[in-house]
Amino acid sequence: MSISVKTRKTLWAKSGNRCAICQKELVLEKDQFDVILNLGEECHIVSSQDNGPRHEVIPNFDYDQTDNLILLCSNDHKMIDERVEFYQKNYLKIIKEKHEAWVRNTLDNPKEKITKEISVQENLLAFMVNKNQKITSMKYSTEALYHPKSLDLAFTEVGELKQHIKDFISKSHSMAPDLNIIARDNQHHICDVMLNGFSLLCQFYQAYGNMALNSYLLFAIVKGYFDKHGRSDPFNPVTKQELIRLEVSCDNTGKIVWRDKQNKEQYFESGKIADIWLDKFIRKSLK
Repeated sequence: MSISVKTRKTLWAKSGNRCAICQKELVLEKDQFDVILNLGEECHIVSSQDNGPRHEVIPNFDYDQTDNLILLCSNDHKMIDERVEFYQKNYLKIIKEKHEAWVRNTLDNPKEKITKEISVQENLLAFMVNKNQKITSMKYSTEALYHPKSLDLAFTEVGELKQHIKDFISKSHSMAPDLNIIARDNQHHICDVMLNGFSLLCQFYQAYGNMALNSYLLFAIVKGYFDKHGRSDPFNPVTKQELIRLEVSCDNTGKIVWRDKQNKEQYFESGKIADIWLDKFIRKSLK
């Protein structure tokens, strides 16, 4: 069998003419030679071929159905088929579902900025769905957190996160000099940001044992201010608005990332999580 015209149209429509991995536009406007370029390829998640990538024998299964297809650019198609140990079936399904949801949300909310994150850790979580599969990358990541150098790596990330926030404050002063936004170092290795009666607390709590394991990052938006010692006015106590705790984790290369302690499937790099909470804070304090 082959992919039907109807299935092909459905896949392209759900994918929004974008590669599910890099989001590159796949059908481009005419070039200088009056040629329309089509970079898109319909890729099988599970191959029906004995020697195909991610091959499985599934009785009465239609390998050419939309659910078993993902739309990619030619480069990413080649990549997933050459790195099958990394791009497993469950991971590709996560990529497909997130991308198609991103397309729907973008079309439904054209004025909103919609972002899509597919991380190495989501791949590891996808591995866990298949309990019979050996998760070598997850094993490496877990062991890395017990390494004596892991806390040093975590503090390096904390330093970069702190600098990222202060760079944002510096740019804010340049672009809006009348905006009284302040960043002040706190006793938990990062800083507090204050604006219009609200504070964004950015703190890193170090675990014992000189390892990153059980250390965590905290972002919290509160109404009110703390002093430099972390105390609030007893007559005007601060009130919590929103917070998140993120434990130290790492990808399959050993790079430190932050995992939401409640939603274990959410991973963030330092700059990304700082931007998310700066955005929340600014919107709340200027509301």
